[in-house]
Amino acid sequence: MEIPCIELARELLGKILCRRMEGKTMKGMIVETEAYVGREDKACHGYGGRRTERNSAMYMRAGTCYVYKIYGMYECFNISSVEDGAGVLIRAVEPLCGISLMRRHRGGRVKDRDIANGPSKLCIAMGITRKEIDKEWIMSSSKIWIEEGMEVADTSVIVGKRIGIRNCGEWEEKELRFYIKDNEFVSCIRRKRGKQ
Repeated sequence: MEIPCIELARELLGKILCRRMEGKTMKGMIVETEAYVGREDKACHGYGGRRTERNSAMYMRAGTCYVYKIYGMYECFNISSVEDGAGVLIRAVEPLCGISLMRRHRGGRVKDRDIANGPSKLCIAMGITRKEIDKEWIMSSSKIWIEEGMEVADTSVIVGKRIGIRNCGEWEEKELRFYIKDNEFVSCIRRKRGKQ
């Protein structure tokens, strides 16, 4: 975790996100991330050095979990990096273990590829809430942690613009989204200039 935000976003691909709850462990391979690089990034909660109780986890040591709500109801999960106010949004995982529990959290009848293929779906599926997980240190937590997974070759990584970024000037165009090529568990595929 002790690496710059953009590197961390790339390096987390293929790693296994693990969540322990209800006496069971759920696991999913990280297949999609976005980097939010801190002070200069207009799309980042830490833009301009802004520091509040809500985003304080982004200013803690690298590997601190930052969970926040969007639309007042859905949660998103991030991991802080070495820069102040920077972190990596985990956008999607490929469910590997504890799939029946993930599916139950998501309401029952949902296809495997749709269980955790989006930031809020992921949080619902794996029971990641601000109350339970925000400010946990992922390197020593018994609730949530990262395990080594598979090595993802550079040729298997697609880099593109982040999803849903608006009114942020040049930061809307920055290619800070990373995902595994041809992985059906990715949240959203954009086809442009012959790229996935």
